Amino acid sequence: MDTQILKKIAVDGSTRYYEYLKKYSKGLEKIAVNKIEFVDNFVCLYTNAAVNYPDKAEIEICGTLYSRSEIKIIEFDSEENTVLLLPKINLKPLFYQVEANDIKVVSDLKYVVDNMIGWYEKLNEDLLLPTVAPDLDFEIQYGMNLSEKQKKMVDGVLGNPFTFIWSERGTAKTFAVLSDCIMNYVRNGKKIVITAPTNEAVDRTLSYVLEIMKREGIPLQKALRLGLPSKKFAKRYNEVCEFSGIDKMVTGMESRIKDLEDAYEFFVYSEKYEKMKAEIPVVFGKLADVYSYKKEVRGTLDAVN
Repeated sequence: MDTQILKKIAVDGSTRYYEYLKKYSKGLEKIAVNKIEFVDNFVCLYTNAAVNYPDKAEIEICGTLYSRSEIKIIEFDSEENTVLLLPKINLKPLFYQVEANDIKVVSDLKYVVDNMIGWYEKLNEDLLLPTVAPDLDFEIQYGMNLSEKQKKMVDGVLGNPFTFIWSERGTAKTFAVLSDCIMNYVRNGKKIVITAPTNEAVDRTLSYVLEIMKREGIPLQKALRLGLPSKKFAKRYNEVCEFSGIDKMVTGMESRIKDLEDAYEFFVYSEKYEKMKAEIPVVFGKLADVYSYKKEVRGTLDAVN
């Protein structure tokens, strides 16, 4: 099929699907909040389910959706079902005024379709699946305790242009096969990108790889976790995270600086108020003197007349 025809079909189909989602308010993942806690300058929400797309999530309060620049998601914990927020200073009081059930964590998943449309629109080259197997300049090595079936899967991934692996849950596809494929590249100094549909899936896959790297003495700094990792992952593998917790510290410090600036401004006005309050009796005394003098002058004028 001609690439331009395929491109038109893909763009038209994706656009119609996006319009359908928008028209019928589909593609929205709304997660309820059970409890609110306040931790320093942050707000911690306890949700009734894990937030699968924290990078794209926004906070809805009493039906109003706030952007990620207004209320920033700093950290999430998929095991405890918590989300740590840093709201703008003017929005933080709002969390004291509402109940937990007034808040929703909203992920608009239509961005996936929108990204697909943009990708197809920019496509100018032929759209093809790989036709050539990886040109490996190294010998395939297998991890510990791989079964013969799993070794064949590793051979299949590294020996074919395009491989799809499917099996039931719990068969170590990620833990054994995928990790072993990745490690064959890592051991030989090759670069590789790991992608997954959710943050949790990226964390889980990379965790397996990092544990093998530790066991084999490969520096963990060779890996870089982009985006927003889970609280558990960031705590355990802090050195590979893009921001290594610095983003949380910086945003917290920025918020604290803003609080101090507001407090200083309040102090300045308070100081002026106290000074004015101290001067009020003096002003009123002078006014009383003026009034008394005016009364005296009035009396003199009446006597003259």
